[in-house]
This record gives sequence, C-alpha cells and structure tokens, in this order.
Amino acid sequence: MGKAWKAFETKTAREIDGVRNPVSGRARGDVGDVENDDLNIEVKHWDKKLPRYILEPLDQNGSSYIIFDDIVVLKWSTLKNIYSSFGTVDLSNSQSCTVDKKLPNIYLDMLDQAEKSAEKSDKDQIPLVRYHTKYKRGENDIVFIRLDQYKKFGKYFGIWKE
Repeated sequence: MGKAWKAFETKTAREIDGVRNPVSGRARGDVGDVENDDLNIEVKHWDKKLPRYILEPLDQNGSSYIIFDDIVVLKWSTLKNIYSSFGTVDLSNSQSCTVDKKLPNIYLDMLDQAEKSAEKSDKDQIPLVRYHTKYKRGENDIVFIRLDQYKKFGKYFGIWKE
C-alpha cells in the first residue's frame, strides 16, 4: 500500500489546520487520525467504492447532505467549505434528503471508532469519518457524522437553524 494513506492524512490535517497523529506511540482508538480544536477525524483510505445509494442522492439531487437514520452523509468539500468559511456559507437554500435504507455496519464501525477517539480527547471535538476511495479526487470524499453532532457543528458555524 505504500505511504499514500499517511500522505492523505497529512493532507486532511492541512485542510483543516489540524495535526496528523502518527500511529507510532498511540494505541488504536486513543486519538483520531487527524484532529484540531473542533474536529476529531478518522481517515479511511480504501479501495472499496461506496454503494451507489449513498453517492447518487448527493450527485443527482444536488443535495448538500443525506440522512440515513441518525447518520448524515455529505461531501468532504462541503464540510471543508463550511469549516473554512466559519459561518459565511449560506446553506439556507440547500437541499437534504432522507434515504430509507440502513448504512452497512462497516461505516457505522468507522464512526464508532471516531467517537471513541473524541471521547478520550480533552477537547470538545466533533467526531467524523472522512472516507476516501483510492485513486479518486479528495473533494468527492464522503463524510459520515451523527445527526446530533452535525447539528452541533452547524450551530457552531452558524448554518443550522432549528
């Protein structure tokens, strides 16, 4: 596999003004792969493509995010834009859709890992997963985040209105 995953974690850290936590010297689940004061991110760098029913609503409906039960799925470029703009992004006209399917357990397990890392942190961080399919552009990566955490993120950055 080489060092591509390491470089990708470093790129993720740079994109959110965070730090990459090296694997050496930490136990699995102690800290996320990448973190800053606000976010605790598990970065997954896989060969496996995501199911179409996850990707199609984001691509075809023009939705900013989709909801599976209590999990929000959005593109990394959307999250990064919100984060870097700090409240100046207008998503009031953005669309969302709810999908009547369950996410496969593998993605839920990834999110559980991110949540455990965030719980161990001394910061009040929002746990999420950045899912990167190898050989694809990073802007199209997918983010998994729990709905309550997405609302917290949105309120903090001024984009979520109840």
